[in-house]
Amino acid sequence: IVVMDDSRLLMDGTPKEVFADTEKIRSIGLDVPQTCQLAKMLKQDGINLKNDLLSIDELVENIDDLYHRKNVNVLLINLYNILSQKKYLFVFYLI
Repeated sequence: IVVMDDSRLLMDGTPKEVFADTEKIRSIGLDVPQTCQLAKMLKQDGINLKNDLLSIDELVENIDDLYHRKNVNVLLINLYNILSQKKYLFVFYLI
């Protein structure tokens, strides 16, 4: 992906590399996938997620990995508390 702003190259790289920098993308008026937004919100609130999650499947897999390494009740309570305080409603599932 190549991202340009006012005819100058701002960023280039794989989708994971480009969308990992949500602030830079948003600073020029572009949006990022909802999965990236959710992952960033969760990271800011202390959930240790990877930086390069693009798809819902990747996000669910990363949360599932945390679930297996951590007390599930603590993780789910943290997720619930974080998501219930946000303006956006994100729906995802764990299998």
